[in-house]
Amino acid sequence: MWHFLRRLVMVSFVFSLLVTVLIITGNRILSRKARFEILHTDTLIILGHSHPECAYNDTLIAGAKNLSSSGESYFYTLPKVKNVLAQNPHIKAVFIEFSNNQVAAPMNKWIWGDNYMERQYPIYAPFIASEDRRLLFAHNMSGYITSSSFALKRQVFNILTNNYAYTSVIGGYYYNNVNKLDSLLAIQQQLPVTGSDTSLSRENLRYLKACIDVCLQNGKQVYLVRTPTHPKFPGRRSERVFEQVRREYFNDIPFLDFAAFPIADTEYADLEHLNYYGARRFSIWMNKMLKNGLLSVSEKDRQSFINEHL
Repeated sequence: MWHFLRRLVMVSFVFSLLVTVLIITGNRILSRKARFEILHTDTLIILGHSHPECAYNDTLIAGAKNLSSSGESYFYTLPKVKNVLAQNPHIKAVFIEFSNNQVAAPMNKWIWGDNYMERQYPIYAPFIASEDRRLLFAHNMSGYITSSSFALKRQVFNILTNNYAYTSVIGGYYYNNVNKLDSLLAIQQQLPVTGSDTSLSRENLRYLKACIDVCLQNGKQVYLVRTPTHPKFPGRRSERVFEQVRREYFNDIPFLDFAAFPIADTEYADLEHLNYYGARRFSIWMNKMLKNGLLSVSEKDRQSFINEHL
């Protein structure tokens, strides 16, 4: 029995060592060879979760590249922005979505929750710092191990197929042809109005600060932006907390607030996402605003400039 257990321990140790070597080797190869290039004509990138993913049709915004991704916390935006800026020195400005739900405590699940980690971690594993891996491990050991196995499979496949192109898998405009707003509004009318959750995701805010620091260290203009949402979107109930957080943490970062942009009910997919009709209207307007010098307006007058054109 003792002999069997000793052999089992040895086999497990050798297997774990082999997996560790494969992961480290794969991470080094991919971090060295991965390509995050965008067109040289694209000097503005847009980052964030599903709000900007569904709102900014970058085919209608000259010089812009939408790299937003559904379900993405700032934890995963950080390795994205590091690599994209490192490989595209022609980028001049960065829009980072900053909306009400991104400050709330449920965003922690977007960092280390099973579903979110299994989707995002395999993409960015080669580019995530050791201390950030430890954060995932500490909060969800089993989920981290599962996600690491998915990451290893992805790395082996990419290396064997000589596939180091990442731009197409890290985000982009999503053509949303859904419109279920009427049914959602009908359901909402039958529900009791509850107060908003005032607890914060300190971790998500910390990683947003890190994303901003990367932009500034690379000499890029960085703007926090808020995409249009329906007036009855429950997330708007936290407006007071949202504004407090913005002023406390990011008061020195320009904030472009498009939440009140007029969108018809038929142009929403749901209470917080535009469908392609709304995205078309908003993107054409955004293109015009950028051409009219939105980013050249003085900071104290910028929101007034936006409001005048809403």
